[in-house]
Amino acid sequence: MKREQRSRTVSSMMAELACSTVIVEGRHDVKALAKLGIAAVTEGSLVRSAITDGKVYLLMDNDRRGFERRERLYNRLLEMDKSISIDTALGERLQKLLNITSIEQLCRPVQEAMWC
Repeated sequence: MKREQRSRTVSSMMAELACSTVIVEGRHDVKALAKLGIAAVTEGSLVRSAITDGKVYLLMDNDRRGFERRERLYNRLLEMDKSISIDTALGERLQKLLNITSIEQLCRPVQEAMWC
């Protein structure tokens, strides 16, 4: 993928996350996303009122633990409200595009992709 196209793709993904409910694994992930201007909540602090537009993005690490959490949280969200739209793919695509395996690693690759 060309640098210009990659930059547009990453920018678009980040814009989508910035105006949605984002759920991550832990506080370090919350801090990493905050540096990029994205508000996120952890799985442990999730409450129904935190879901603003009926769409939720699950950004979990691409490891065994992250996959297990993603599945468990997906089911938990559906139990809370079947009308919630849950996206698990954007986080996986973003990590693959930036060649990272954890949400904590997002800052530098996102900044490089968007501003270089």
